[in-house]
Amino acid sequence: MANIQIKQVEAMKVIVETTFGADATTSPGIASFTFVPFNEGTATVTLTMDELDPNFAIQKRYQGRERVLGKKSATLKFTMNLSPTGTAAGNTTVAVTSALGIMLKATMGGEDLGTGTKFATGWTPITGDALSAAGLTAGAFIGWTNSAGTVEWRQIKSKSTNTLVLTHGFSGSPALNDVMYSCATYSLTEDPAQSLQFAVYGQNTTDRWLLTGCQAVGGFDIAIDPTGKAIPTVTFNFTAANWIDGSSAATPITGTIPTASYSAYSPIVEYVGDFQMFTVGTPTYTATTSRVHISALTWKPKIVFAPVTSPSGTQTIYRWRGARANPPIEGTFTTWFEDLTWWTKRSSLADMCQQYTMGTAAGAAMVLCAPTVQILNPQRAASNTEIEGQTISFAGRCNTDTALTTDLALSPVYIVLG
Repeated sequence: MANIQIKQVEAMKVIVETTFGADATTSPGIASFTFVPFNEGTATVTLTMDELDPNFAIQKRYQGRERVLGKKSATLKFTMNLSPTGTAAGNTTVAVTSALGIMLKATMGGEDLGTGTKFATGWTPITGDALSAAGLTAGAFIGWTNSAGTVEWRQIKSKSTNTLVLTHGFSGSPALNDVMYSCATYSLTEDPAQSLQFAVYGQNTTDRWLLTGCQAVGGFDIAIDPTGKAIPTVTFNFTAANWIDGSSAATPITGTIPTASYSAYSPIVEYVGDFQMFTVGTPTYTATTSRVHISALTWKPKIVFAPVTSPSGTQTIYRWRGARANPPIEGTFTTWFEDLTWWTKRSSLADMCQQYTMGTAAGAAMVLCAPTVQILNPQRAASNTEIEGQTISFAGRCNTDTALTTDLALSPVYIVLG
């Protein structure tokens, strides 16, 4: 009987490479790969081998030439839910890395896994002491549960021993022994050095592929819907330096398709959250001036890589290098038309901090933050169906609201998994 299989039955695993392009199924082994919870029907693998025409002279008009085979490469595109980890990093708890986190760290460069603690005495909405700040880093985010039971997330501007100063303040003053939640904070770095390796499984045992030396040359695209009609997603566009068929891997990835176990994966619908446009340099929180009620949002970080080539590399690629990204983040938001606030901010070149929080509980929240953006091109538009509205564009640059020089503190983009 013919071996006919169902296309939608698939699996995918990922690992951070210890050696660029080297088959990792032997060391550290396929058991060390992490299952990727990609969305059904979205994964596409294109396997390429250069087929070069030697172009020698021929003597008949209808003659052809045998092609010469060259280097291999591959592309991998898939969509997955933009998902919190499900782990609330409360007092003494360390934030965890998910499959999404593995890819965000590799493609953006920076990952900070903070340790939760408690608020000590003397807190204002902007500054105070942590019970222990040993597991916290300036530039990362912390969370506090406000009087309404919602966790607010704010960036740490500076840390001196146990004293923290926030870039933008909470809506109130944390009390003694309130839980100070930490999170996984992902940020852009100057030279992301990691590469990934994917084991891709079709149901047919011969439809198995190991993609090595992978990086998001095509970047990633985030899709969000503040109206709550869809789960937020991220689509990754990877390029592989090399591919190996599953039976030729050091440890063959053949046989029964594995049953996936997805860890640190807890998707949410984003209809509960908060969109803020803080004024850079003004830490005091005022909801009436910073909160924006939006009906639509686009958020587009620019992830760009170029190959560093070498004849001794993997299929000519020695490694991937982060390339110029200008602007590093851009987007738009739509709100109702009330006055000329955004026209005025465009004209005054006002520096704003954009922060969009999805979810209200620790372990079930995410933050998309661009700490310094310029308002551009406000235009009249519809907000929802019948509401008079406006759509405002923004473009970001490195964080200007810091005195630190670390990649984490200066990053123009933050993705926070709470």
